[in-house]
Amino acid sequence: MKKNGTDGIIYTTKCSEEKMLQTDLNGRKAVVTSAGSLTGYVVCEALCRCGAQVVACDQDVEKAQKTADALIKMGYYCVVAKLNVTQKEGVYEQADEIIEKFGTPNILVNCEKDTLKPEE
Repeated sequence: MKKNGTDGIIYTTKCSEEKMLQTDLNGRKAVVTSAGSLTGYVVCEALCRCGAQVVACDQDVEKAQKTADALIKMGYYCVVAKLNVTQKEGVYEQADEIIEKFGTPNILVNCEKDTLKPEE
């Protein structure tokens, strides 16, 4: 299946729509980091297609909003939140705000390539 991403790039999903929809995520809440990237968009769409309610997170809220707008236009539930997982300062507060506004997520997908490294 070919689709236009939020950034205008045409991509092809290798997973058939039939197989993708075999996973039932109805009633589940998913948080996706770097949702404004192409990878983030594809993950958000896949989760939505399986029935999850998605919180599209990105440090660039405008990019995340483009992802959400595209998914909402297709009839899915998707909201936006600012979350920068590349900087330790503020990440816990931002995560707490997401939980307070949208509830505790059942699923977390990190699509950010530059995340915090575990402290040694």
